[in-house]
Amino acid sequence: MIDSLKLDKRVKNLLLILREKDLVTYRHSVRVANIVHFICVEWELPNVELITRSALLHDIGKLRIPTHILDKNAKLNEEEWTLMKNHASDSFDILHSLFSPDEIDFQMIRHHHENEDGTGYPVGLKSTNISYNTKLIRIIDSYEAMTGIRPYRKPLTKEDAIGELKRYSGIYYDRDMLERFHYTINKEVSAVAKSSYVVGSHIL
Repeated sequence: MIDSLKLDKRVKNLLLILREKDLVTYRHSVRVANIVHFICVEWELPNVELITRSALLHDIGKLRIPTHILDKNAKLNEEEWTLMKNHASDSFDILHSLFSPDEIDFQMIRHHHENEDGTGYPVGLKSTNISYNTKLIRIIDSYEAMTGIRPYRKPLTKEDAIGELKRYSGIYYDRDMLERFHYTINKEVSAVAKSSYVVGSHIL
């Protein structure tokens, strides 16, 4: 999977700090990157390494969120939710100060919580203004959040997660891309799931 991704000292240091602060977000980021890499290869997309590196660091802005908010199992209050929503822009700010555009897809980082219907954040972009890579990570980020292991709930099955994603097809997620993702992810279980966190132990 992404074990062969070229990770320089900047990437490794950021991941090490993230792992120390919030293991759940760290594992989520590694898992998202693994799935992104798998999809990029299956779909023969260009710039696989750049997209995968961006996926690996997409939530790095959560370093700026207080731990008690990241660890909260109950619904966030308005102030906490505002802070949480800042993480996409914070990720952009952190990475923009360290990397160049040929190393990180900054649009993908800043807008990975935008929705097709314009109800996302931080800007409220609609479908035609959301890049291809951003639409891809929007789907995969949600898919992993539903199927990944969390200390406060059981993961959804792959089938249940896809069903939940399809409820918001054309609303949150690009309809055509989601259909293609559904078809491709059926191949993913043995290829990715068994090595989800191998990268994490390998690169650090």
